[in-house]
Amino acid sequence: MQIMKRKKASLEPVFTYYCTKFVYMFGVKALLIHVVSYMNKVLFVMSVDEETIPDPHKLCDDLEESLRNIKASAQSLKSHNVE
Repeated sequence: MQIMKRKKASLEPVFTYYCTKFVYMFGVKALLIHVVSYMNKVLFVMSVDEETIPDPHKLCDDLEESLRNIKASAQSLKSHNVE
């Protein structure tokens, strides 16, 4: 509970908001990924230049699939090391 209170009271959300605004002032040149880990969840926020990355939804799907593959490999290694 204390971690949640500290996170809510931190300047991280404000900092992230203004950094994103700053980046948009100059234009997103290709890809910006912000990763937040909070309360046993990982959140990805992505900003893309659609001229550089024409199908950002495909990019999100590929990232999700890659994370599933990494998780499956890690679980496989863990089960092999336990035996």
